[in-house]
This record gives sequence, structure tokens and C-alpha cells, in this order.
Amino acid sequence: MCSSDLYMLMEFRMMILTVLLLLPVLVARAQESERYANGQQKFSGQTQGSQKVGLWTYYYQNGQVASKEYYVDGMLEGEVAYFYPNGKLQVKETWKADLLQDSAFHYFPNGQLQKKGIYKDGLYDGKWVFYEESTGKLKRTGSYFNGLPHGEWLSYDEAGELMQKGRYVHGKEDGFWQFYEDGKLTFEGGYQNGEQVGEWFQYTKKGKKKPYRY
Repeated sequence: MCSSDLYMLMEFRMMILTVLLLLPVLVARAQESERYANGQQKFSGQTQGSQKVGLWTYYYQNGQVASKEYYVDGMLEGEVAYFYPNGKLQVKETWKADLLQDSAFHYFPNGQLQKKGIYKDGLYDGKWVFYEESTGKLKRTGSYFNGLPHGEWLSYDEAGELMQKGRYVHGKEDGFWQFYEDGKLTFEGGYQNGEQVGEWFQYTKKGKKKPYRY
């Protein structure tokens, strides 16, 4: 092979390599959309090849935005928001590679915060806090591990008074628990693997402690 043929072969190989490198860029984005029977927009977004990319917006039939979702290579990525038909925020979540990750906030239709916490690989993880819809007061708080309650949990009544206190281990009550009514201790005893064990006690309205048979 002469030097000119060798040069042309090298040029051809470089051209093929350049095309292959640019191929993902050359795949054009297509605008996708659909409408309800009443003519209102149902959703709009873009695809690249067969995969969703960028911002996708979904709508209710009344024209209000239902959700705003972000996609990378067909997978949910980044902050995603869902809305009630009245336009108020319902959920704000974080996604990475199509899995719920990091912080999340859920709201009641009246705008009051319902719960907040952390997701790890699509499951509840770490501390979560729950609130009452009408008053906004703390309802319960506790920790999760691999999507199951794990660690100390506290629950409160509508007045904000402590109602129960105890621990979970992998989703089941375990260890010493206490129960309250109107802020006063009423029952206490132990759990093991979700079952009542050992001695339990009941407290009278005057605070007298007596054995309780479960």
C-alpha cells in the first residue's frame, strides 16, 4: 500500500470515529404532547430516541399543572414536584437515576406540611416527621432503616400531648413502651419482636401503679 492510500485510509477511519462520537448528539429531540377530550393540554415534554429527556409537565383537565418531572436518559433525575388540582404543592421530592433519594416534603391540600424526611434508594430512611392537618402540630416522629421503622418513635395527640413512646427494631415494637392519655401515663411495658412480654402496668387517674394483664 502506497503512502497516499495509507493516508486516505487513516482519514476514513478518523471520519468514522468522529461520526460515532457525535451520534448521540445527532439524534434529534422530538417534542411530545397530548390533549384531553376538552382540548386542555394533558402533558408536554421531549424525547431523544425512545427516552424522555428534560422537563416534562403534566396537567389536570382544568388546566392546572399536575406535576413537573425532569428526566435524563429516560430516568427521573433531580427535583420533582406534584400539585393538587387547586394548584397548591402536594409533594416535592428528589430523584437520582429513577430512584427516590434525599429530602422529600409532602403537603395537605390546605398547604400545611404533612410529613418530611429522607429517602434512600426509594425507601424511607433516617428521621421522618409527621404533622396534624388541622393544627399543624407535631403528630409523630421517628426513624426508618431500609424502609421500616427502626429506633425511637414518639406520637402525640391533637392537643400536642405525648401519647406514646417506644422503640422499633426492623419494623416491630421492641423494648420498653409507654402510653399516655391527656399527658398522663396510663400503661407501660415491654415488647419483643412485636409481641407484648414481661410485666405490664396500668396507672389510675390518681397515678397509682398496678399490674396489667394483657
